[in-house]
Amino acid sequence: MKWITREHVKVDRVACPWLIKKFVDKDAEFLFVPTEQVDGGGFREGATPYDVKNGRTRSSRQGVFV
Repeated sequence: MKWITREHVKVDRVACPWLIKKFVDKDAEFLFVPTEQVDGGGFREGATPYDVKNGRTRSSRQGVFV
């Protein structure tokens, strides 16, 4: 599964990939893109967004809320 978030990571977004790989999806791939591309890039790439700026949320195709 692919996951997508904003570029220029800080501590919380560095920890998220580790937690996802360790407890959710050992084969996870991560995309770090400009903020304005997170939603569109996620749909194009089939990726689930996480730690989205301004608290925007949506559910992924697996029903996980991010």
